[in-house]
Amino acid sequence: MREASAAPRGKATVDMDRPVIVFSQDNHMSPRNEDLAPYLPRAHASDFEAHVERVAGIVGGMMAMTPPSGLEAFLARDALNQSTGGSHDVHAHIRDMDRAGVAANIILHGGNFSLFPFAGLDFLFGSISGEKDPTTEELRLLKIGMRMYNRWLADTVSVDPDRFVGVAHMPYWDPDACLEEVVFAGESGLRGVLLPPPRTGFIQYDRPEWDPVWSACAERNMPLQTHLGATVPDQFTTYLREPSPKYFSAIAAMEGARWPNYRGLHRMVFGGAFERHPNLKLIFTEAEDFWKHALIEMDLTYDACYDKLSEALPRRPSEYARTNVFCGASFMSRYEARAAVKGGWTENFLWGADYPHPEGCWKAPESEDEESTVKLHLRDSFCEIAPADTLSFVGENAMRVYGLDREKLQRKAIDIEALTLDEISRPVRRDRIPGLDGFVNPVIWGAFHKPDPQVTIDRITGVSG
Repeated sequence: MREASAAPRGKATVDMDRPVIVFSQDNHMSPRNEDLAPYLPRAHASDFEAHVERVAGIVGGMMAMTPPSGLEAFLARDALNQSTGGSHDVHAHIRDMDRAGVAANIILHGGNFSLFPFAGLDFLFGSISGEKDPTTEELRLLKIGMRMYNRWLADTVSVDPDRFVGVAHMPYWDPDACLEEVVFAGESGLRGVLLPPPRTGFIQYDRPEWDPVWSACAERNMPLQTHLGATVPDQFTTYLREPSPKYFSAIAAMEGARWPNYRGLHRMVFGGAFERHPNLKLIFTEAEDFWKHALIEMDLTYDACYDKLSEALPRRPSEYARTNVFCGASFMSRYEARAAVKGGWTENFLWGADYPHPEGCWKAPESEDEESTVKLHLRDSFCEIAPADTLSFVGENAMRVYGLDREKLQRKAIDIEALTLDEISRPVRRDRIPGLDGFVNPVIWGAFHKPDPQVTIDRITGVSG
């Protein structure tokens, strides 16, 4: 099979009065247990019944816990966002998209408290993150759960395939089984494949066993998608015990949402995956501000080891990143947009809303006349950005990466009355900026409140005096 081109149909032009095609690179939906029933193999009915009973106990225990002090408003926002039903029902999801002016989006698991089929609490965005190694039986059932989920997802996106990019799960502990799942997913209409952060004990992503999987993804133009959620040592045996230490959020931020999440990038670049598969794409979503630090570190390492690496890797890591790696910038801030333009990385960033999570820029409306917080965020983040660059960030890059139909999405943007470039260029008054709603996290600060890390860098390096 010939490797596919990701070029979308048509060509974007800057028209300040035309509704903008907005694509969200970070949207979540999760099937409820009852939604999965049609996809359950009969032979595993009793296994699933036991799983549902176990999950009910886990969720019940979570609900019974006293929430940490200061998060009351955040949890209230979560309950409000869940009230629309869009975290599990595709038609409600579409209504929320329309009101926000979002023409198309990705679908990742994790929209509500429904755990992944045949998985426990330690399965975060596709990655087994507990300390205990899973048993052979647990992995066997989880593989069945992945096929159930992928079948549900394929049916979900088929409701409006021009507007959705469904991201399939694959049994990443077994590359041969992954290849089978990639083929199934592609034939079922799914457009991406989840690649969780590497886990000790499973085959690392630089190994040759993965080459058939990379080739299959490249041939089908199915980008690999990594969402934050790496293993945090002791996360489920120590730090989530009651009472949880106050510094747990700092540990989780450093070890579960920063460099461990993009360790797969190190392996794939230095292992030559992008050299051998030039059409292979890797997207990191919600990996806060990893971009420049990762590329600087990799390029410095490459230059130091040039004599050993140059034959297999004729280009620097940052050069492979320009052609093969993308940053899913959830609720991209103004400073991130400016930095991407300044560094010449405009073509590598894809904006996302992080629907329906409370820290994201989407909020369920509490009245008919309430202005969409997604539209407020787009104005706040891109009002100072050149129109052509704004188009790239909010939709053009995604259409190119996934090969989406621009003409169809342009018609949809008009139908749902998406923002125009002229409207995006109008700054939001400070008194219109939503508050933090009680949510303060060292990694995810909330859509309107991201601090510029350059201030911290300048302070540490002495630039600020």
